[in-house]
Amino acid sequence: MRRIAASNVEQSLDRFVAAFEAVRYEDGSADLANFLPGRNDPLYLAVLRELVRVDLEYAWTRGQGQRLDHYRQKFPELFDDMQSVQAVCFEEFRLRLQAGEGAAA
Repeated sequence: MRRIAASNVEQSLDRFVAAFEAVRYEDGSADLANFLPGRNDPLYLAVLRELVRVDLEYAWTRGQGQRLDHYRQKFPELFDDMQSVQAVCFEEFRLRLQAGEGAAA
């Protein structure tokens, strides 16, 4: 039963991410807030976390080097959740290293 539930969550996440990526790729930018479920939705935090990770990757790939402070101002709840903090910090760190920045940059 848990396996089915996890699969449903992944499919739901994939739909949110796919919608965001389609606009982000086509337009070059997209406000991820427009692709989030309501704040009371049980998937809200998971979707937010994943969209921030995707948005970071698009920004860094295009040489725009987005920082986490940009998201902290708009989505402080993301930084109140340890799992989310770890995921987005790792993503920013990985992308900074990939772009040739040192860990202390």
